[in-house]
Amino acid sequence: MNVDGRGRDSGEGTGLAPGLLPRTAEATGWVEFHALTEIGAVRETHEDAIVIGGTMAAASGAQIAGSGWIPPGGVVFAVTDGMGGYAGGAAAAGVVAASIVGAAGSAAPDDWALWLEQLSDRVAAAGGAWGTPEMGATAVVLVLRPGRIEVVNVGDCRAYLIAGATVTQLSVDDRIATPRGQAVTQSLGGPSRPIDPHVAAMPVPEGDVRLVLCSDGLFGAIPRDELHALLLGPGTAHEIASALAETAYRHRSRDNFSLAVLALGEQGAGPGRGELLP
Repeated sequence: MNVDGRGRDSGEGTGLAPGLLPRTAEATGWVEFHALTEIGAVRETHEDAIVIGGTMAAASGAQIAGSGWIPPGGVVFAVTDGMGGYAGGAAAAGVVAASIVGAAGSAAPDDWALWLEQLSDRVAAAGGAWGTPEMGATAVVLVLRPGRIEVVNVGDCRAYLIAGATVTQLSVDDRIATPRGQAVTQSLGGPSRPIDPHVAAMPVPEGDVRLVLCSDGLFGAIPRDELHALLLGPGTAHEIASALAETAYRHRSRDNFSLAVLALGEQGAGPGRGELLP
């Protein structure tokens, strides 16, 4: 695992990527991933977080990267975007990310709607206790199992599947256009209410497959055609993640942005694109 703070605090480890297995273990799928979270070109505060297995990062500039074999129970990847001003937004993203980390041991709850309602209540209770009752967060969670993908989202964080020459959005945006711009219609936190998560589950397609999770700060900054060209382009997970981040900054991203790029392969096939990260 490698966690890099872009010139601030950084560390290198020789252990396995979080939640994954060594090559010698019984496993049926391989993944290389690179996740990062950034403050963006305009914002002065950071309210996003990323989760890989049992590891989370919520500081701007943080990166989590690695590769390994997918365990039979699966491994969790997630991006969460806080709302409600810095004090509330950062706290909400942290509560959601920490809760997802806590659930990562079992890979996924049996009932996503119930689990997310309980999580939403937890965020609301924290906001009431901390004097930030309006705080909330959106999130997209991907559970990667051998041969199978499960995606769940609340709000407007997205998940994309890139297979062959096609980009497919697996998540559903909970957002509408208003005279003041885009507004999120569902989030975790705030008044107690039923949560209606969007769930998509499918087998992993054959061939060269990539999965990308991101917050709205990324897809809101990069024009759709340019974003899709980057998602379809050649490169390792690290190279694609870096290209996406650099392009978001070039477009003067007005919001924090987070992303996770996953490149999938078959057991014994090794990396499909470029070299493995340490």
